[in-house]
Amino acid sequence: MTTPSGPRRETVGHLPRLLSLAAVAEALDMDERTVRRAIGNQGKDRLIAAKIGGRWKVRLTDLEAYIDAHTVR
Repeated sequence: MTTPSGPRRETVGHLPRLLSLAAVAEALDMDERTVRRAIGNQGKDRLIAAKIGGRWKVRLTDLEAYIDAHTVR
């Protein structure tokens, strides 16, 4: 797809901008059920997601924020 500013990037590096639960689970080395629970959690344990077409999708930036919130420094 092309936008007025040029071709639209569908991926960042090798990852798409919107990730399926399966992709998030694989990236975090978790079961999909654990990812679903994280979507329903509150506070820093919450993974922000959107339900699009009946399926949960997670923005790459939200996944990165979730990882940052759980990073021990």
